[in-house]
Amino acid sequence: MASISYLYRSKKDQASLKLRLLFRHNGKDHQLETDSKVVVTHDYWIHYHRKSKIKDVKIRNKQREIEGSLNSLEKTIIESFYKSDPKYIDKAWLISTVETHYKHGEDFKSEYLTDIANDYVKSIKLNASSATITKHNTIIGKIEDIQTHNKRKFKASDVDSSFKVLFNDYYELHGYNKNTIKKNFKFIKTYCYYARDNGIEVNPNLKKLSISGEETKDIYLTLEELETIKTYSGLSERLDNVRDWLLISCFTAQRISDFSRFGKDMIIEIKDQKLISFKQKKGQKEIVIPLLPEVQEVLNKRGGEFPRKISDQKFNEYVKELCKIIGFTEEVEGSVMNNIGDDKDKKYRKVKGAYPKYMLVSSHIGRRSFATNFYGKIPTPLLMSATGHTTEKQFLEYIKIAEVDSALELAKLYLELK
Repeated sequence: MASISYLYRSKKDQASLKLRLLFRHNGKDHQLETDSKVVVTHDYWIHYHRKSKIKDVKIRNKQREIEGSLNSLEKTIIESFYKSDPKYIDKAWLISTVETHYKHGEDFKSEYLTDIANDYVKSIKLNASSATITKHNTIIGKIEDIQTHNKRKFKASDVDSSFKVLFNDYYELHGYNKNTIKKNFKFIKTYCYYARDNGIEVNPNLKKLSISGEETKDIYLTLEELETIKTYSGLSERLDNVRDWLLISCFTAQRISDFSRFGKDMIIEIKDQKLISFKQKKGQKEIVIPLLPEVQEVLNKRGGEFPRKISDQKFNEYVKELCKIIGFTEEVEGSVMNNIGDDKDKKYRKVKGAYPKYMLVSSHIGRRSFATNFYGKIPTPLLMSATGHTTEKQFLEYIKIAEVDSALELAKLYLELK
C-alpha cells in the first residue's frame, strides 16, 4: 500500500510543497521526499487549504486549482508506483516520476482524439506490455478509419451519443461482434478520461455512454475432463509437453503470458508448503499461489523442471490437436476466428456457432477452468488472489457456471450451514 502527503517545510512566505511517499515493502516502512513543484503561500496552506465553505471566491478558486494540481500529481505517482517493482523505488525514481509528470503535462495540448490517444500510449509505454501497446495502436487505427469514413476529425468533446452510433455502425459494417465493439468503445472512453485529467474538455455525460454486449459461451474444462487429460496415454513428446502445460494452467489459474514463464527458481517453500511467486505480466500484480498436487505431479514427472517452453501460437495449435485426440468432439456453442472476407481481402472475425469442443480450447481456458471449477468450494477472495481479479464483479463475469449448476451449488452450501 502506498500513500502521498504534502507538507510546507520552508521558512519563506511562499514555497513549493514537499511531496512525501510512504509505502511498505518486505515488512519494512519506506519514506521518500522530493519537491512537488506546486507553489503556495504559507498563509494559504495553514489557514485555507483544508478549510470547507470558503466564502471568498478568489481563495475558493485557488483551493480548487491547488487541489487539482496535487490530485493529478498524486494520481501519476500512485499509478506509476503500482506498475513498478518496489525494490527499485527510491528517491531518484520519485524525482524522475515527478519530472515526467510535469514534462508530459507541458507537451500535451491537442483536443483531437487521435492525438490524445497517441499521447496516452506514450504515457504508459514504459510500464505496459507490447501486447497492450499493439492493442491501443489498433484502436487508434480504427479511429482514423472512422474519421476517414465520416470525413471529419473528432475531438474528445465530440465523443457523445452521436459518436457512439457512428462508432457502432462502423464496427458492425466491418463484421465485428457486439462484445468487440463494447470492449473497444471502452478504450475511447479511457482516452477521453485521460484528456479530462489533462484539462481538455470532454462531454459531461461521458460516464453514461456505453455499448451493450451479448452473452458469450466461453467454455471450460471440468475436473472430470482434466482427469481424462491427465491419465490419457500414448501421446507424442510434443503433445505430452502441451498436455503438461495445460494442466499447469488449469491448476494455477494463470494466463499463458505468465505460466509459460514459470521456472523452478520461482518456487519457494513456507511452512512445508511449496508456493510459486511471480509478477503477472498484465497489470504487474505480485502473485503467490500454492503449488497444487496436480502441478507437483508434472514437476515430479520431469525431474523437478517445468515442461519445455512453447510459444502462444504453438500452444493454441497443439492444445486443439490434443483435445481432439482425447475425444472432446461434442458440439458446444462458442466462437471461432473465421475469414469473412475473400482470398484477396481477408477479414478475420469471431463467428458464433456450434463447434466441436476441441476447436474452442485455447490458452485462456486454464484460468477460466480453475475459477469455474473451484467457485463455491473455495472462498471467492482466495480464488481472486490466485486469478488476479481486483473486484468480485470482474471475477463473477469471468467464470462460467450454468444457472442450474449455480442453484445446485447454492443449495449444497446452504445445507452445509445447517
